[in-house]
Amino acid sequence: MLFYTTDLEEFTLLLERLVKGSDVCLNIICRGTIDSSLEKAIAGILPFYGRQVKVRHRTFQPSDPNAQPVYALAYEVGHIFNLLWSNFNKYMDFLPSTDLLTDYIKNKTVIVNRSEEGIDGFIIYHSRGKVADYNYLFCRSRDITAYAMMLNSLYAELRRRNINNFFGWVDAKNTMLLRTYIKAGYELENISNYFFKNSCQT
Repeated sequence: MLFYTTDLEEFTLLLERLVKGSDVCLNIICRGTIDSSLEKAIAGILPFYGRQVKVRHRTFQPSDPNAQPVYALAYEVGHIFNLLWSNFNKYMDFLPSTDLLTDYIKNKTVIVNRSEEGIDGFIIYHSRGKVADYNYLFCRSRDITAYAMMLNSLYAELRRRNINNFFGWVDAKNTMLLRTYIKAGYELENISNYFFKNSCQT
């Protein structure tokens, strides 16, 4: 369904119809902060659920420019799919279907770290032209070395492809992770993704 309006009252009436008896999650991407009147109108129908902020790295440098990524294999799609759905937020993280995840693996945009127990971590990203974006980053091990190796191999691959801008989304509530990104050289883009969600109501 496609719906366009500049009338806030008309928008809220439609939203009320959509959420009746349905489990709905609405996300709004905006520069800066969301318009207060729009936020108030939505929150009267769908409670505020969370916010992500966009970060960007322009100057990333691999510690080993010759590092080669270890890519996921086709038979691992089910395991990675289960790790995604058990460790990420299905509403805020736009989790992929098995078909889409299979395409990511075929396109060699899923980097993994393996141990004797199997996959300990992965980075899923996508690129377009001279820009790349994080989709998901997961590391089961508390050993920072495994995380650093995956990230270094990704940075090395991006440099070989002359990609100089790397973007990601971070949960605004996760201040520790946000500080880690900033310390690593990421900058805040002043772009937010607001989420509003209800429970199924009759």
